[in-house]
Amino acid sequence: MRLQPEINHFYSRLKVLQYLTILLFLFFLSAFWYLQVIHHDYYSQLSEINHLRIVSLRAPRGAILDYRGELLAGNRPSYNIAIYRSEFNSAREALSNIRSFFPLRPEEATAVLQSDRSVPLNRPLVIRGDASLEEVALVESRKVVYPNLSVEVEPKRLYPYHQLAAPTIGYIGELSPNEIKNPAYRRFKAGDLVGQLGIEKTYNHYLAGTDGWIKQMVNSKGSQVRVLQRQEPQPGKTITLTLDSHLQRYIESLFSGLRGAAVVLSPQSGAIIAMVNSPSFDPNLFSRRLSSAGWSEWLGNPFYSLQNRCIQNLYPPGSAFKLLIAIAALEEEVINPSAKLYCYGAIYLYRHRFSCHALGGHGLVDLYKGIVHSCNVYFYQLGQRLGANRIADYAHKLGLGVKTGVDLPYEKEGLIPTPQWKEAQWGEKWNPGETISVAIGQGAVQVTPLQMAVFISAIANGGTIYQPYLLEKVSDSWGRILVRNHPKVSRRLSLKPNTLKQVRKGMWGVVNDNGTGWRAWVEGIDMAGKTGTAQLVSSKGGVSDKMLPPDLRSHAWFVGFAPFDHPEVVVVVLVENGGAGGVAAAPIAGKIFKAYFAGKEEAKTAGRPTLSTASQESKSISSQE
Repeated sequence: MRLQPEINHFYSRLKVLQYLTILLFLFFLSAFWYLQVIHHDYYSQLSEINHLRIVSLRAPRGAILDYRGELLAGNRPSYNIAIYRSEFNSAREALSNIRSFFPLRPEEATAVLQSDRSVPLNRPLVIRGDASLEEVALVESRKVVYPNLSVEVEPKRLYPYHQLAAPTIGYIGELSPNEIKNPAYRRFKAGDLVGQLGIEKTYNHYLAGTDGWIKQMVNSKGSQVRVLQRQEPQPGKTITLTLDSHLQRYIESLFSGLRGAAVVLSPQSGAIIAMVNSPSFDPNLFSRRLSSAGWSEWLGNPFYSLQNRCIQNLYPPGSAFKLLIAIAALEEEVINPSAKLYCYGAIYLYRHRFSCHALGGHGLVDLYKGIVHSCNVYFYQLGQRLGANRIADYAHKLGLGVKTGVDLPYEKEGLIPTPQWKEAQWGEKWNPGETISVAIGQGAVQVTPLQMAVFISAIANGGTIYQPYLLEKVSDSWGRILVRNHPKVSRRLSLKPNTLKQVRKGMWGVVNDNGTGWRAWVEGIDMAGKTGTAQLVSSKGGVSDKMLPPDLRSHAWFVGFAPFDHPEVVVVVLVENGGAGGVAAAPIAGKIFKAYFAGKEEAKTAGRPTLSTASQESKSISSQE
């Protein structure tokens, strides 16, 4: 009887032990499930990091050359100080470990912490890019004490001519969060450098190489034991452009201290020979991290601009638009070349007085005189007879108010206003007087300098709209041509034979017959052109352009081509707030024509093919294909 309580007590303790054993088993089972199933990938990665390290080998970015083969964008060796996080719980702890030895600037520490989650744990975080040789020596000398620090050699982008053609060539920067989500960037990872503007962005898929890597075995201190595997980087492709860097550099010097743009284009192919933006910027600034102070200084400088004015800025074309009105009027037979209209210096239309720039008037004006002297009253009447919709139709056919399709990002469309546009945009009826303003390139008309170059090319070549382009060819590191670009015809216009003949004749008179563009005249070069003065504010009350604040003065245009009989180059010049086109833009255009043909003669003497010759060869190949 006395044994029964002891037996019962024993069984009670045994049950408790059984329950504890079951609980302990369940605990280990849950832990096993947690480690091996739920967080298998994470702990597997940590396990690998304990003995493996992957060192990235950056691929050199492809070079960008002008048509002569001169380097516009290349690479230089750069040293990065990087930190591995394998021995630490976080990047913050890793940075704390090196704080006394290698202190970081606040913006560097912030960038590292932001990259902590996006960069894999077995890859290093760059804590200082483009390090000095002194910093490199410091890290290498303390490698035993700080094995989690390393020095990595990286090819850094170099633009040897700094601001030369910068908005056209572009710059590179780290892959943004939006770009990471873009399928076009699927082969890139966080921290990679990709094109952000210009040719660098458009042809990033050619220029970006494929990074290599070294898989190392490391010990518990993070020091390399041996190399397990190595994949060599594949350099990017070399791109040759249609740009002539010599002419580009000269034109940019003509714009020193000015704001504006210029385009030099082959009317027989659409090849862009020069694309000038002023002000510009130095893309080398973006090859390294800019501090907050650096960004503030850059953004505060009025003569730095990331805008490509040739395709991104919109301007009223002013009197250069009269060439379009002349073409439409002749095609629609609302006027013939010899018909004369009288200019008294102003005209009353729709109970409103519209002035001509010649206060005393031009007298009797035919088409030739109307173009040569840019008579507003003559073109007011042509615009009235055509109407806004017919003007817009011809403008779009001739490349105005539509994207050109150039191989550059962020091109804007522009605007040729119509009654339907105003109704949809503003909910207002069209005022007939607006058509009169449109007829001289004012009002809501907005175009880009490149659109004007395409338009003038069509006049010069007989009515063919070419898609402008910059890419000449793509080559590999062995010099083998992988891609060769050819001229692309957007459309061919069926215009009456006499239409363009009469317009070209008037353009010839603008430069050679005491017209508004006489300052563009150059001895020995038979050129044709048209000036434009695009007002930004009304000139009512007798207020001259020179009396206005500088930022409200008119934009100055000159558009033209040469030689007259066999056009091979189109030049468009825009000087922002420059005043009269004949005064501010025409002299610059004349110097550009002179430099172009001088360069052509120099190339012939040296036995080197000119760009126009190369373009003709490409055009011939394209037509045969």
